[in-house]
Amino acid sequence: MTSLTQALSAAGARGLERLETQMLLLHALGRSPRERAWLIAHGDDGLPPTVAARFEALCERRLAGEPVAYLIGQKEFHGLTLQVDRRALDPRPDTETLVDWALQLLPVDASRDVLALGT
Repeated sequence: MTSLTQALSAAGARGLERLETQMLLLHALGRSPRERAWLIAHGDDGLPPTVAARFEALCERRLAGEPVAYLIGQKEFHGLTLQVDRRALDPRPDTETLVDWALQLLPVDASRDVLALGT
């Protein structure tokens, strides 16, 4: 049986980034994407065949260009965990920077309600 570490290494050898493979494996295992330390602590654990198949399918979809957020169904954005799928844009880190900049431009006494158009 393949270990968790071996599965991650094999996915990395195919060109997937380490963080992405960790998030995909955690998702396949039914764990939170925040549990990366758990993967390190349990790296020698065996990967059950059903989970291995699920992980492989996720890796294939990622290699085909599908965003990780769509594959795992969530994305962190500005301190919030958002549920995302193909119907929504994948929130990007550079958009967080833009939001911070826009909030700095608002006068202190202004309402902080902002409407995003065209997103």
